[in-house]
Amino acid sequence: MEIVYEDEYLYVIRKEAGEPVETRSIGTKDIVTMLKNIRVKKKENPYIGVINRLDQPVEGLLLVAKDNKTAAMLSEELKKHAIDKHYYVVCYGIPSGNEYRDFIDFDKKSNLSFVTDGKSGKESLLEFKVIKTFEVNEEKVSLVDINLLTGRHHQIRVQFASHGHPLLGDRKYGNKEGSDAKNVALCSYELSFIHPYKNEPLCFKIKPSGKAFMPCEYSF
Repeated sequence: MEIVYEDEYLYVIRKEAGEPVETRSIGTKDIVTMLKNIRVKKKENPYIGVINRLDQPVEGLLLVAKDNKTAAMLSEELKKHAIDKHYYVVCYGIPSGNEYRDFIDFDKKSNLSFVTDGKSGKESLLEFKVIKTFEVNEEKVSLVDINLLTGRHHQIRVQFASHGHPLLGDRKYGNKEGSDAKNVALCSYELSFIHPYKNEPLCFKIKPSGKAFMPCEYSF
């Protein structure tokens, strides 16, 4: 975990691949607990409100509120799509078009999402642009830039897999032998929003560092 930005109202955190945002596993460090410990040591209110969650094998930028009021304001902005979230992925094959619009449902028992025929689930939309194509183990793969317009459970992973382009390292939806479940080639690399109190535009960017991105490390 790296604190990229902090003021009296919020944090912007860089989460590494394999690092949990929050977990019940005893002895496993997670971001919420680490931030609470930091605040307790400073004798501050230990409240932590995560605005945009990332799956454990995913790396990227997290927006975290320090109090209930800020969390409510930022969550409302997220619902209004006023917080821009851009992602890099590396997927198998070369996706065609420039957007995926599907209906996604969620199965709590298996903790898996799936694309439906539209009779159930929530409408899910993302825009994408293929940046570059590579060859990995004699297979074509693509570096793709994504603008995530809705925030469904495992949305990017399940949509790309359902369209025939699973992400590198994604055992849950990719079903590729030899993949590393702790490092999916998915990174929340840009986060932009208006500060809820200062009314200033803020934009943060990072470069992916997870090993799932190694085939294209010089392309960012």
